[in-house]
Amino acid sequence: MAEDQTGSAEPGAQPEPEPTRAEPGAQPESQPTRAEPGAQPEPEPTRADQGAQPESRPTRVDFTWSPQPADWRAAVRAVVPMYRWAQWFAAVLAVFGVVLVVLGDVLPGLYGLLAAAVIAVLPALRIRASFQRHPLASRTVTGTADDHSVRMAVDELARSELAWTRLPAWQETPQGIVLRTGPGRADPIYPVPHRAFADPDDEQRFRELLHRHIGPASG
Repeated sequence: MAEDQTGSAEPGAQPEPEPTRAEPGAQPESQPTRAEPGAQPEPEPTRADQGAQPESRPTRVDFTWSPQPADWRAAVRAVVPMYRWAQWFAAVLAVFGVVLVVLGDVLPGLYGLLAAAVIAVLPALRIRASFQRHPLASRTVTGTADDHSVRMAVDELARSELAWTRLPAWQETPQGIVLRTGPGRADPIYPVPHRAFADPDDEQRFRELLHRHIGPASG
């Protein structure tokens, strides 16, 4: 008998798998890739990123008021030292005048009291006179402030826009907020009284704009 050329499979031997043909449209299995030396893994999104809130809308504040002489008087006293200390100087001069009268020097004492009265009321009289002479001083002012600038209009007769770069300083007085365009006495100022804002929240948002674009209030 002729010997079987293929031979019989040994007991327990597993048959070799036959190669299969890929089905049409099947994608080959991807082989795991090794990370290149020095490559950084992509960061996974954090909980803070997933819960991040959208950016807040730009702040805008509207305000309007009818100017009064007291607004300008408080603003001038805040920025001009002479007006700021006039009341104190008048009070000291009045005290010396009273002392002289008590000591018997009536004429010098009366002169000191008269000078004290003039010093006390003269700044207020000058501001009121200037206020009454200005044709637009008592007209209603409407303003808007946002992250770009401060805009004001006077009864559609005059308009002004102040970029934040043109406002190097601001001050706050018992009467309101004073916007300054420079450090000198001749530089224009813009008083905005407290009553110009519809509610305290609007005034607080206005202060936040001032802090953000100018800085803290000057003394």
